[in-house]
Amino acid sequence: GMTGNLYLAKLKSQASPDVVKNLETVESLSFQAADMIKRLLTFAHKDIGVEMRPFDLVSYIREVITLNKKVMPANIHFIQDICKQELVIRGDTNQMQQLLLNLLANARDAVSEAEKPVVILKVEPFVADEKFAENHPELESYALVHLMVKDNGCGMSDEVLNHVFEPFFTTKEAEGAGLGLAMAYGAIHQQGGIIELDNRGLGITVDIYLPLVDEKGSVIKEEDDNTGSEGRGETILVVDDNHEILTTMKDVLDTLGYRVLLASDGMDAVETYRTNRETVSLTIMDIIMPNLSGVKAAEKMKEIDPEVKVIFSSGYDREQLQQADMPPDQYDILVKPYQIGMVSRKIRALLDAS
Repeated sequence: GMTGNLYLAKLKSQASPDVVKNLETVESLSFQAADMIKRLLTFAHKDIGVEMRPFDLVSYIREVITLNKKVMPANIHFIQDICKQELVIRGDTNQMQQLLLNLLANARDAVSEAEKPVVILKVEPFVADEKFAENHPELESYALVHLMVKDNGCGMSDEVLNHVFEPFFTTKEAEGAGLGLAMAYGAIHQQGGIIELDNRGLGITVDIYLPLVDEKGSVIKEEDDNTGSEGRGETILVVDDNHEILTTMKDVLDTLGYRVLLASDGMDAVETYRTNRETVSLTIMDIIMPNLSGVKAAEKMKEIDPEVKVIFSSGYDREQLQQADMPPDQYDILVKPYQIGMVSRKIRALLDAS
């Protein structure tokens, strides 16, 4: 509701650049707030935005570093000891990118006052022996990938080390939110892995172990969230029990060139679709609603027309969703809040697929 209204306000304020700039600042802060909540949910293993899929960690890390060259200043000796073989893990690429950039940023800050600053990034295959497995009984596989970030910076005391994975704990007084390592901890454990910190010797060593999977890695392509796709007069049915989201989505989709019908719950959605089945091209459906859930409503709509097109959306965490009916894997789930450009592209892609 917030980000959708900001999108509309920016469209109506094009003649006032200063107003647009202020609105863009508020929009950025809105997504920052959403990101903070997302990190907390990741720590609690409840983040619904997680998309677990197999991918080659080696090529992905190389790509992330190439696209984020400024993460490590030129005055720091950045050693990349990355193996050449494919190491496929199952995880969420967005989480992995954020995790890697957080670890490198922490290492960069730690060596800021070192006389000869050095940061080492290492990626290698690792086979757990009996002692390692005994120390980590939660491991389900002995075949792992080892990701290490090591610095020769100021290090940290045992007292600090005992609290680094706690949300909002930070040693960066000015700019630190204290969620980077907490998010990393949640993300790694969510993927069945292990994360350890070692303060023995000079600096800090972060060791991450993730289970390898016997699958072919997918090709990761980053998308530009700022580019959208316009409608061609198609009718979209928007279903949500939140009135503000309903009206905002109607206004947004109107500006994108779509006709819009609204429904406030699953039962209303089925009846609206039944009445307008010849004109409705696609439905954007909330998952958890009173009277009839989004998934049950979609099933009834499919009885009316087996070719019905549905995109689901939700702002609930995974635990709450697991207590509800979940859509089958072939359906997209939009995680609130979402970028308008991204939503418009998903709509366009689904409509053009027929």
